[in-house]
Amino acid sequence: MGVHAVLIAAMLISFSWKNTQPISIAEVELWDTLPVEEVVVKPPPKPVPEPVIKEEPKVEPKIEPKPEIKEEPKADIELEKKLKEDEKLKKQAELEKIKKQA
Repeated sequence: MGVHAVLIAAMLISFSWKNTQPISIAEVELWDTLPVEEVVVKPPPKPVPEPVIKEEPKVEPKIEPKPEIKEEPKADIELEKKLKEDEKLKKQAELEKIKKQA
């Protein structure tokens, strides 16, 4: 029974030393009326004239005709053949002139 008495005494002491009142930190001021602020009346802003929007005439896009497709020149080989034939004909004509003069 002695142990029980010691335990009860320890519990009573432990509860009593934790039983403290909290410190109040908040402080409140009570006013009977609110302070009056001076109301500053601003003059109304001057109306800004709306900008005049000029409608620009719509420009229709010009339709350009498609470029004509030109035929590619004949191959160089064919041109060379023609040039050689022309040279042969000229040489033959010159030889005939020389034979007629002789």
